[in-house]
Amino acid sequence: MFKQILTIALLSTAIITPVFAADKTPVVKPVLTKTIHIGVNGMVCDFCAQSLKKVFGKQKGVETVAISLEKKLITLTVAPDTKLDDATITKLVTDSGYAVEKISRL
Repeated sequence: MFKQILTIALLSTAIITPVFAADKTPVVKPVLTKTIHIGVNGMVCDFCAQSLKKVFGKQKGVETVAISLEKKLITLTVAPDTKLDDATITKLVTDSGYAVEKISRL
């Protein structure tokens, strides 16, 4: 009888333990970001790029700002809850002295 109780106890521990172990494992939620591409006309030098990088870098929720002078493209990575609409982007670019050609979001 003792062997049967011991066997049942060991089997139940083997079955129950992984369930508890899974509950204690932290759940990691992926952080999703949004990417915004802005085609800009008028960027011709590094000073132009640095000034726009500074303007967008000050915006709340903007995580990264990458600028390609060759492609005349600003690439922003923003947090998912960031509300940076096309009108705001256009205003920031035009107030800096440049023209927006196209805005696309990924």
